Amino acid sequence: MFRIALVDDSVPVRSALRELLEDEGFEIAGEAGTGAEGLELIQAESPDAVVLDLAMPGLDGLRAIPKIRELAPDVKIVVLSLAGRSLQVDALEAGAHAYFGKGEPMQHVVVGLRSVLQDG
Repeated sequence: MFRIALVDDSVPVRSALRELLEDEGFEIAGEAGTGAEGLELIQAESPDAVVLDLAMPGLDGLRAIPKIRELAPDVKIVVLSLAGRSLQVDALEAGAHAYFGKGEPMQHVVVGLRSVLQDG
């Protein structure tokens, strides 16, 4: 069972993701509402992957990606954001393993997570 950290400033998004991912057999390692809280969560819980929003107050997701890579190099980073496709290349270049827009079907995130975790 893969353990996932959810880092998004939207409580409804985190709740929906938690429900979907738990239904799909993932374990939720914890939730955070900012990039800084996400770093603390990753350090404390050592999840297999993090689902990360880009647009958050304080330390945003794009600036958090390299810090996550440094703190936990084996953690897979899947970005789920409304920030738009213009930041997709920036997120992937910063070290994210996959990028999904919040307008896409949530099932795409599940498939993407499985792919990243199983295939790298």
